[in-house]
Amino acid sequence: MVLVAPFAVGYLAYTSVTGSVDLFATVLFYFGLFLMLVLSPMVFRKHVPFSIAWWAISFPLAALSIAFFRYAEAAQSNILLVLAGLLFVFLAVAIIVVFVRTARLVLTAKLFEVR
Repeated sequence: MVLVAPFAVGYLAYTSVTGSVDLFATVLFYFGLFLMLVLSPMVFRKHVPFSIAWWAISFPLAALSIAFFRYAEAAQSNILLVLAGLLFVFLAVAIIVVFVRTARLVLTAKLFEVR
């Protein structure tokens, strides 16, 4: 999932510098979205053991969520705005799940155990 962040942050930086969404910005955004869609099924599996490293999924998802809202605003598309909202909800659920699982490990004193 870390591979998603450079494209989302690149999109945000590029559109902030240029002030518009052109073909290059669109390619950055959609490539980040494509990577997120391809990599999510590989990351979010039940058999993958939980560790503190799972917090690393929050930054790429947050960056893509912000980029999605900005792209939807630039495209003036209600459908994209709804999809951006769904990605934001997915981000919130992912953070809650990671927080709860981390809190469970902290409370059972198993956070830094080697498996």
